[in-house]
Amino acid sequence: MNERWVFAVTLSAAVGAGVIAGVFFVFSNFLMRVLDRRPASEAIATMQSINELIENPLFFLFFIGTALAGAVLGVYSLVSLDGPERTWLVAGGITYIVGAVLVTGAYHIPRNQALDRLDPQAVDAADRWSSYLSEWLPVHHLRTLAAIASCASFVMAIRVG
Repeated sequence: MNERWVFAVTLSAAVGAGVIAGVFFVFSNFLMRVLDRRPASEAIATMQSINELIENPLFFLFFIGTALAGAVLGVYSLVSLDGPERTWLVAGGITYIVGAVLVTGAYHIPRNQALDRLDPQAVDAADRWSSYLSEWLPVHHLRTLAAIASCASFVMAIRVG
């Protein structure tokens, strides 16, 4: 890494992707299973609270900041670099933007918004929770893996650069 700013942005992207991977991993590894062990009304109400509280400046700093860093690094790499550093930076940016951000916006947010409109005490709440969980979680595992892969790619870019 010849330029200090490239190193700083790459390190920031690696840390950001790692933080988001950790947040996603918590949901994939145990949080959703914990919620599913509770009555559906409690699980729904808790997930509604999570959906509300996750929208905060610190989360967005990491979530969106990492996407911006990945985009800057990807464009810079395509224009100014060649070799393995370029490959790892582009891979890290694309993996994060597509696998974490776009999947979140296109897949998870609409499902979360639908869940947020659901009355936890509704007659069909248990069925709706079961459906939500069975649809939401497998794709969430993929975005978890995407964030982990992105973090690893940015680390590899530092290593080879």
